[in-house]
Amino acid sequence: MQRNKLLTSKNLILSIALFLFFNTNMVLGGTVKIETIADGAVNPPQVDTDSDSTSLYRSFISWKSIFEFDLSPIPENIMLTDATLSLTYTKFFAADNWLPITINFYAYAGDGEVTVSDFSSDASLVGSITYSEDENDGTALDLSLTDLGFIQSLLYDENNEYLTFRVWCENDLFVGGISSLENTTYDPVSLTLEYSTVPLPSALIFIASGIVVLAGITRRKKY
Repeated sequence: MQRNKLLTSKNLILSIALFLFFNTNMVLGGTVKIETIADGAVNPPQVDTDSDSTSLYRSFISWKSIFEFDLSPIPENIMLTDATLSLTYTKFFAADNWLPITINFYAYAGDGEVTVSDFSSDASLVGSITYSEDENDGTALDLSLTDLGFIQSLLYDENNEYLTFRVWCENDLFVGGISSLENTTYDPVSLTLEYSTVPLPSALIFIASGIVVLAGITRRKKY
């Protein structure tokens, strides 16, 4: 009789625990892709947001490409596992005597608009790529960003709604451009985030309490 009660208790706890486990809003991982909502090029005091290519020049004058992203489509309480910035060069020219050239990618909290201030806003270096040879116009790039911690901090900042990237080449001579929202041939810049989120579901709490109950039943049986 006592054994039947013990088995019944075990089965009941296990059944309820499994039901709760598979009916909680627990997301183990996912991917979200967002496109830039505003882009342009800045060379103070000039701001260009109407061209089909954001200028990326470093030839006596310096243009920097700016890309703003709205963070609202990104789920809350996630842990980033990877972040990839995807873009297409509409223009890429570096003579042999200019190579290699390095293009750097900086990130910071933005405001959803491309303005003069984006040229020199405080930012964190989140990626870079070095080219040892000239690339064709239309070359695509999927850059895996390196400083996930910084991007994660922007996601957790309740007062921040935007993530902005500033792209520029620090070599003295380079002429380039990146596809913008106005471009009808190539896609605009996009950001793909892979994430995991493992909140403590109520099922696990129930399972833990069930173990305690089972231990108590077993103990009473022994004594």
